[in-house]
Amino acid sequence: FCFFRPFKALWGGACDRKFPSVYLPTSLFKKTDFSGVVLRHEKGGNNVHKFCRVFKKVQTKAAWTEGKAAWTEGKAAWTEGKAAWTDGKAAWTEGKAAWTEGKAAWTEGKAAWTEGKAAWTEGKALWTVGKAAWTEGKALWTEGKAAWTEGKAAWTEGKALWTVGKAACSELSLITSSELQPQAEFLFSPFLSCRHHHHHFLLQSGL
Repeated sequence: FCFFRPFKALWGGACDRKFPSVYLPTSLFKKTDFSGVVLRHEKGGNNVHKFCRVFKKVQTKAAWTEGKAAWTEGKAAWTEGKAAWTDGKAAWTEGKAAWTEGKAAWTEGKAAWTEGKAAWTEGKALWTVGKAAWTEGKALWTEGKAAWTEGKAAWTEGKALWTVGKAACSELSLITSSELQPQAEFLFSPFLSCRHHHHHFLLQSGL
């Protein structure tokens, strides 16, 4: 029986059948993490787990020390980056000075805008004069509207006369062709219409 065989997957090594099995107390598994550790099998029960503990402790500390060295190197790079940031801050201060000068130019531009506003006010006064002329033009338009109203009234009267004439035309269309047969000069169709100028022909016949 080999004690290590059930833990082959955990320790990554095959059980060495050359050596007799070693008893490891349960407390050892509770306190020690065996992941990534290759157990050295030596003769003598107590020496085995003691050696495993030391090996694990040294290996973990060594890895941590290497990581610390990398962190120290990173700190040096961070210091250089801080120096570059200081230079950038100086450049930013110079840029702020340039911005202040730009603000002065903006103030001058604002003064020019104020002068432009004065010119706009004068232009508004001219617009008021133009508005007065527009008001006079509106008065003329009102007079023209009155004349148009009178023309509309005349047009209504003319429409009434046209209606009377249309009624007379409708009455004339009631005359049949039998009443016109004695007149030799008339050769009409049986259905007379005012649109065919039969009123004109009636006047010619003396009716």
